[in-house]
Amino acid sequence: MMYTRAAVRTDGGKGRITMEYFLFFAVFLGLCFITVSAWPMGQETFGNDPLPEQEEYKAWPGIMPLINDDSRVYSNWVNGNEHFYYGGDTVRLNDFLSHFAAMESPVHEVILRPGPEYANSFNHEKSIPVRWRLHLVGGIVRGMVAHEGTAGIWDKHPTLTIYITDTDSIQLDAVVLPEKVTVLQLSDLRKKYQDGLRDKNVSVRRDAATFLAEEDGLHEENVPLLETLLKEGDAYARTVAAVALGRFGKLAASALPALRTAAADADRQVSTMAASSIEKIENGKDLAAEVATSKAMETRIAAFVEKIHVRKDQTESMGESAR
Repeated sequence: MMYTRAAVRTDGGKGRITMEYFLFFAVFLGLCFITVSAWPMGQETFGNDPLPEQEEYKAWPGIMPLINDDSRVYSNWVNGNEHFYYGGDTVRLNDFLSHFAAMESPVHEVILRPGPEYANSFNHEKSIPVRWRLHLVGGIVRGMVAHEGTAGIWDKHPTLTIYITDTDSIQLDAVVLPEKVTVLQLSDLRKKYQDGLRDKNVSVRRDAATFLAEEDGLHEENVPLLETLLKEGDAYARTVAAVALGRFGKLAASALPALRTAAADADRQVSTMAASSIEKIENGKDLAAEVATSKAMETRIAAFVEKIHVRKDQTESMGESAR
Protein backbone atom coordinates (compact mmCIF):
# COMPACT_ATOMS: atom_id res chain seq x y z
CA MET A 1 0.00 0.00 0.00
CA MET A 2 1.34 3.41 -0.94
CA TYR A 3 0.51 6.28 1.35
CA THR A 4 1.68 9.82 1.91
CA ARG A 5 1.57 11.92 5.05
CA ALA A 6 0.47 15.49 4.42
CA ALA A 7 1.91 18.34 6.46
CA VAL A 8 -0.85 20.88 6.88
CA ARG A 9 0.04 24.37 7.99
CA THR A 10 -1.96 27.01 9.78
CA ASP A 11 -1.12 30.52 10.82
CA GLY A 12 -2.53 31.64 14.12
CA GLY A 13 0.24 34.19 14.56
CA LYS A 14 1.72 32.27 17.48
CA GLY A 15 2.49 28.90 15.93
CA ARG A 16 -0.68 27.42 17.43
CA ILE A 17 -3.55 25.29 16.20
CA THR A 18 -7.09 25.41 17.61
CA MET A 19 -9.94 22.91 17.43
CA GLU A 20 -11.68 24.86 14.67
CA TYR A 21 -8.53 24.83 12.54
CA PHE A 22 -8.49 21.02 12.70
CA LEU A 23 -11.92 20.97 11.10
CA PHE A 24 -11.05 23.72 8.66
CA PHE A 25 -8.16 21.76 7.21
CA ALA A 26 -9.99 18.46 7.31
CA VAL A 27 -12.30 20.08 4.78
CA PHE A 28 -9.83 22.22 2.85
CA LEU A 29 -6.79 19.96 2.63
CA GLY A 30 -5.89 19.82 -1.02
CA LEU A 31 -7.53 23.19 -1.73
CA CYS A 32 -5.12 25.50 0.02
CA PHE A 33 -2.17 25.56 2.39
CA ILE A 34 -1.65 28.41 4.83
CA THR A 35 1.70 28.85 6.50
CA VAL A 36 3.46 28.77 9.65
CA SER A 37 3.16 25.73 12.00
CA ALA A 38 3.21 22.24 10.44
CA TRP A 39 0.81 19.55 11.69
CA PRO A 40 0.82 16.09 10.07
CA MET A 41 -2.76 14.91 9.81
CA GLY A 42 -3.47 13.43 6.37
CA GLN A 43 -2.89 10.13 4.61
CA GLU A 44 -3.63 8.94 1.08
CA THR A 45 -3.41 5.59 -0.73
CA PHE A 46 -3.17 4.75 -4.42
CA GLY A 47 -4.52 1.58 -5.98
CA ASN A 48 -6.55 -1.18 -4.36
CA ASP A 49 -4.20 -2.92 -1.93
CA PRO A 50 -6.31 -4.11 1.05
CA LEU A 51 -6.57 -1.61 3.89
CA PRO A 52 -6.66 -2.79 7.53
CA GLU A 53 -9.87 -2.55 9.51
CA GLN A 54 -9.90 0.45 11.85
CA GLU A 55 -11.73 0.52 15.16
CA GLU A 56 -14.26 3.09 13.96
CA TYR A 57 -15.19 0.90 10.98
CA LYS A 58 -16.76 -1.58 13.41
CA ALA A 59 -19.71 0.81 13.75
CA TRP A 60 -20.76 -0.35 10.27
CA PRO A 61 -20.53 -4.17 9.99
CA GLY A 62 -20.07 -5.07 6.35
CA ILE A 63 -18.13 -1.91 5.46
CA MET A 64 -14.78 -3.64 4.81
CA PRO A 65 -15.81 -5.37 1.55
CA LEU A 66 -16.77 -1.92 0.29
CA ILE A 67 -13.57 -0.24 1.39
CA ASN A 68 -11.44 -3.01 -0.10
CA ASP A 69 -13.43 -3.49 -3.29
CA ASP A 70 -11.09 -4.28 -6.20
CA SER A 71 -12.37 -1.24 -8.07
CA ARG A 72 -10.88 1.19 -5.54
CA VAL A 73 -8.36 3.52 -7.19
CA TYR A 74 -7.57 6.02 -4.43
CA SER A 75 -8.42 6.98 -0.86
CA ASN A 76 -7.60 9.78 1.54
CA TRP A 77 -7.99 10.34 5.25
CA VAL A 78 -7.78 13.65 7.10
CA ASN A 79 -8.42 13.41 10.84
CA GLY A 80 -11.24 10.93 10.29
CA ASN A 81 -12.79 12.63 7.26
CA GLU A 82 -12.31 9.72 4.88
CA HIS A 83 -13.02 9.22 1.18
CA PHE A 84 -12.66 6.09 -0.94
CA TYR A 85 -12.76 6.46 -4.72
CA TYR A 86 -13.59 3.78 -7.27
CA GLY A 87 -13.47 3.15 -11.00
CA GLY A 88 -15.46 0.59 -12.94
CA ASP A 89 -18.47 -0.08 -15.12
CA THR A 90 -22.17 -0.44 -14.36
CA VAL A 91 -21.86 -4.14 -13.50
CA ARG A 92 -19.19 -3.41 -10.87
CA LEU A 93 -21.23 -0.51 -9.54
CA ASN A 94 -24.38 -2.59 -9.18
CA ASP A 95 -22.42 -5.22 -7.26
CA PHE A 96 -21.05 -2.47 -5.02
CA LEU A 97 -24.56 -1.12 -4.48
CA SER A 98 -25.82 -4.53 -3.36
CA HIS A 99 -23.04 -4.75 -0.77
CA PHE A 100 -23.66 -1.15 0.29
CA ALA A 101 -27.32 -1.97 0.97
CA ALA A 102 -26.26 -5.07 2.94
CA MET A 103 -23.95 -3.05 5.22
CA GLU A 104 -25.39 -2.46 8.68
CA SER A 105 -26.25 1.22 9.00
CA PRO A 106 -29.36 3.17 10.07
CA VAL A 107 -29.34 4.98 6.72
CA HIS A 108 -28.05 4.05 3.26
CA GLU A 109 -27.87 7.26 1.23
CA VAL A 110 -26.91 7.13 -2.45
CA ILE A 111 -26.35 10.39 -4.30
CA LEU A 112 -26.75 10.41 -8.08
CA ARG A 113 -25.13 13.46 -9.58
CA PRO A 114 -23.54 14.78 -12.78
CA GLY A 115 -19.90 13.93 -13.42
CA PRO A 116 -17.16 13.71 -14.34
CA GLU A 117 -15.21 13.54 -11.11
CA TYR A 118 -11.49 13.36 -10.39
CA ALA A 119 -9.69 12.57 -7.15
CA ASN A 120 -6.67 14.82 -6.67
CA SER A 121 -3.68 13.72 -4.63
CA PHE A 122 -2.62 15.95 -1.76
CA ASN A 123 0.21 17.47 -3.78
CA HIS A 124 -2.05 17.79 -6.86
CA GLU A 125 0.46 15.87 -8.96
CA LYS A 126 -2.10 13.15 -9.71
CA SER A 127 -5.68 13.55 -10.90
CA ILE A 128 -7.50 10.22 -10.98
CA PRO A 129 -10.83 9.74 -12.80
CA VAL A 130 -13.43 8.12 -10.55
CA ARG A 131 -16.94 6.71 -11.03
CA TRP A 132 -18.18 6.57 -7.43
CA ARG A 133 -17.08 7.59 -3.95
CA LEU A 134 -17.68 6.31 -0.43
CA HIS A 135 -17.52 8.89 2.38
CA LEU A 136 -17.04 8.13 6.09
CA VAL A 137 -16.80 10.57 8.98
CA GLY A 138 -15.00 9.59 12.17
CA GLY A 139 -12.09 10.54 14.42
CA ILE A 140 -11.38 14.18 15.24
CA VAL A 141 -13.77 15.41 12.57
CA ARG A 142 -16.71 13.47 14.02
CA GLY A 143 -15.90 14.98 17.41
CA MET A 144 -15.67 18.45 15.93
CA VAL A 145 -18.98 18.04 14.11
CA ALA A 146 -20.62 17.23 17.44
CA HIS A 147 -18.76 20.04 19.21
CA GLU A 148 -19.67 22.66 16.60
CA GLY A 149 -23.28 21.51 16.17
CA THR A 150 -22.91 20.99 12.41
CA ALA A 151 -24.23 17.43 12.10
CA GLY A 152 -27.14 18.62 9.97
CA ILE A 153 -24.95 19.23 6.92
CA TRP A 154 -22.36 16.47 7.33
CA ASP A 155 -22.80 12.85 6.24
CA LYS A 156 -23.83 11.08 9.44
CA HIS A 157 -23.42 7.57 8.01
CA PRO A 158 -21.44 6.01 5.14
CA THR A 159 -22.61 7.80 2.01
CA LEU A 160 -22.18 6.70 -1.60
CA THR A 161 -21.94 9.24 -4.43
CA ILE A 162 -22.21 8.12 -8.07
CA TYR A 163 -21.01 10.37 -10.90
CA ILE A 164 -22.89 10.14 -14.20
CA THR A 165 -21.88 11.44 -17.64
CA ASP A 166 -23.11 10.79 -21.18
CA THR A 167 -19.79 9.25 -22.21
CA ASP A 168 -18.99 7.27 -19.08
CA SER A 169 -18.74 3.55 -18.34
CA ILE A 170 -21.68 3.97 -15.94
CA GLN A 171 -24.99 3.70 -17.82
CA LEU A 172 -27.63 5.52 -15.80
CA ASP A 173 -30.60 3.49 -17.04
CA ALA A 174 -28.81 0.25 -16.10
CA VAL A 175 -28.02 1.26 -12.52
CA VAL A 176 -29.87 -0.99 -10.06
CA LEU A 177 -30.69 0.78 -6.81
CA PRO A 178 -31.64 -1.59 -3.97
CA GLU A 179 -34.91 -0.84 -2.19
CA LYS A 180 -33.04 -0.26 1.05
CA VAL A 181 -31.20 2.83 -0.21
CA THR A 182 -32.38 6.44 -0.06
CA VAL A 183 -31.71 8.17 -3.37
CA LEU A 184 -30.62 11.81 -3.34
CA GLN A 185 -29.69 14.19 -6.14
CA LEU A 186 -27.47 17.24 -6.52
CA SER A 187 -30.54 19.44 -5.99
CA ASP A 188 -30.97 17.88 -2.53
CA LEU A 189 -27.39 18.72 -1.60
CA ARG A 190 -27.79 22.23 -3.01
CA LYS A 191 -30.83 22.91 -0.85
CA LYS A 192 -29.18 21.49 2.26
CA TYR A 193 -26.08 23.63 1.89
CA GLN A 194 -27.95 26.76 0.82
CA ASP A 195 -30.15 26.40 3.90
CA GLY A 196 -26.97 25.94 5.92
CA LEU A 197 -25.68 29.31 4.73
CA ARG A 198 -28.70 30.90 6.43
CA ASP A 199 -28.30 28.98 9.70
CA LYS A 200 -27.89 30.91 12.96
CA ASN A 201 -24.81 28.84 13.82
CA VAL A 202 -21.73 30.38 12.20
CA SER A 203 -20.02 26.97 12.17
CA VAL A 204 -22.87 25.60 10.07
CA ARG A 205 -22.57 28.55 7.69
CA ARG A 206 -18.84 27.98 7.30
CA ASP A 207 -19.12 24.27 6.60
CA ALA A 208 -22.09 24.81 4.28
CA ALA A 209 -20.00 27.24 2.23
CA THR A 210 -17.24 24.68 1.88
CA PHE A 211 -19.57 21.88 0.81
CA LEU A 212 -21.59 24.05 -1.55
CA ALA A 213 -18.46 25.09 -3.43
CA GLU A 214 -17.06 21.56 -3.45
CA GLU A 215 -20.23 19.80 -4.57
CA ASP A 216 -22.05 22.46 -6.63
CA GLY A 217 -19.35 24.63 -8.17
CA LEU A 218 -21.11 24.90 -11.54
CA HIS A 219 -24.25 26.53 -10.15
CA GLU A 220 -23.71 30.28 -10.52
CA GLU A 221 -26.71 31.12 -8.33
CA ASN A 222 -24.66 29.98 -5.32
CA VAL A 223 -22.19 32.85 -5.72
CA PRO A 224 -24.27 35.68 -4.17
CA LEU A 225 -25.10 33.47 -1.20
CA LEU A 226 -21.43 32.74 -0.57
CA GLU A 227 -20.52 36.39 -1.06
CA THR A 228 -22.61 37.32 1.98
CA LEU A 229 -20.17 35.39 4.18
CA LEU A 230 -17.41 37.84 3.26
CA LYS A 231 -19.23 40.30 5.53
CA GLU A 232 -19.20 37.98 8.54
CA GLY A 233 -17.71 39.30 11.74
CA ASP A 234 -15.90 35.98 12.14
CA ALA A 235 -12.57 36.05 10.26
CA TYR A 236 -12.57 32.29 9.85
CA ALA A 237 -15.96 32.49 8.08
CA ARG A 238 -14.61 35.18 5.76
CA THR A 239 -11.62 32.97 4.95
CA VAL A 240 -13.90 30.04 4.14
CA ALA A 241 -16.04 32.26 1.90
CA ALA A 242 -13.01 33.58 0.03
CA VAL A 243 -11.72 30.07 -0.66
CA ALA A 244 -15.17 28.81 -1.64
CA LEU A 245 -15.72 31.57 -4.19
CA GLY A 246 -12.43 30.73 -5.88
CA ARG A 247 -13.78 27.24 -6.57
CA PHE A 248 -16.33 28.71 -9.00
CA GLY A 249 -13.72 30.22 -11.32
CA LYS A 250 -15.19 32.65 -13.84
CA LEU A 251 -18.70 31.89 -12.60
CA ALA A 252 -17.85 33.98 -9.52
CA ALA A 253 -16.99 37.12 -11.49
CA SER A 254 -19.84 39.01 -9.82
CA ALA A 255 -18.07 38.52 -6.47
CA LEU A 256 -14.83 40.20 -7.58
CA PRO A 257 -15.62 43.61 -6.01
CA ALA A 258 -16.35 41.97 -2.66
CA LEU A 259 -13.23 39.81 -2.95
CA ARG A 260 -11.08 42.87 -3.71
CA THR A 261 -12.37 44.41 -0.51
CA ALA A 262 -11.59 41.17 1.31
CA ALA A 263 -8.06 41.20 -0.14
CA ALA A 264 -7.44 44.28 2.00
CA ASP A 265 -8.81 42.59 5.13
CA ALA A 266 -6.75 43.08 8.28
CA ASP A 267 -6.78 39.33 8.83
CA ARG A 268 -3.89 37.72 6.96
CA GLN A 269 -5.71 34.50 6.11
CA VAL A 270 -8.71 36.35 4.71
CA SER A 271 -6.61 38.67 2.56
CA THR A 272 -4.37 35.85 1.29
CA MET A 273 -7.26 33.59 0.31
CA ALA A 274 -9.20 36.46 -1.26
CA ALA A 275 -6.21 37.42 -3.42
CA SER A 276 -5.78 33.80 -4.48
CA SER A 277 -9.44 33.49 -5.45
CA ILE A 278 -9.35 36.74 -7.42
CA GLU A 279 -6.55 35.26 -9.52
CA LYS A 280 -8.47 32.02 -10.06
CA ILE A 281 -11.58 33.88 -11.16
CA GLU A 282 -9.83 36.34 -13.45
CA ASN A 283 -7.69 33.65 -15.08
CA GLY A 284 -10.28 30.88 -15.08
CA LYS A 285 -11.56 29.21 -18.23
CA ASP A 286 -15.02 29.69 -19.68
CA LEU A 287 -17.34 27.16 -18.05
CA ALA A 288 -20.47 27.64 -20.17
CA ALA A 289 -20.19 24.22 -21.82
CA GLU A 290 -19.63 22.44 -18.50
CA VAL A 291 -22.58 24.25 -16.93
CA ALA A 292 -24.90 23.27 -19.79
CA THR A 293 -23.76 19.64 -19.69
CA SER A 294 -24.21 19.45 -15.92
CA LYS A 295 -27.71 20.94 -16.05
CA ALA A 296 -28.75 18.52 -18.79
CA MET A 297 -27.50 15.57 -16.75
CA GLU A 298 -29.29 16.86 -13.65
CA THR A 299 -32.50 16.75 -15.67
CA ARG A 300 -31.80 13.18 -16.83
CA ILE A 301 -31.04 12.03 -13.31
CA ALA A 302 -34.21 13.68 -11.97
CA ALA A 303 -36.29 11.80 -14.57
CA PHE A 304 -34.56 8.53 -13.66
CA VAL A 305 -35.20 9.04 -9.95
CA GLU A 306 -38.84 9.94 -10.63
CA LYS A 307 -39.29 6.63 -12.46
CA ILE A 308 -37.87 4.81 -9.43
CA HIS A 309 -40.35 6.54 -7.15
CA VAL A 310 -43.26 5.74 -9.48
CA ARG A 311 -42.30 2.06 -9.63
CA LYS A 312 -41.94 1.94 -5.85
CA ASP A 313 -45.36 3.54 -5.36
CA GLN A 314 -46.92 1.09 -7.81
CA THR A 315 -45.32 -1.87 -6.05
CA GLU A 316 -46.53 -0.69 -2.65
CA SER A 317 -50.01 -0.11 -4.05
CA MET A 318 -50.14 -3.62 -5.51
CA GLY A 319 -49.01 -5.04 -2.18
CA GLU A 320 -51.77 -3.22 -0.32
CA SER A 321 -54.36 -4.43 -2.85
CA ALA A 322 -53.20 -8.03 -2.41
CA ARG A 323 -53.72 -7.75 1.33
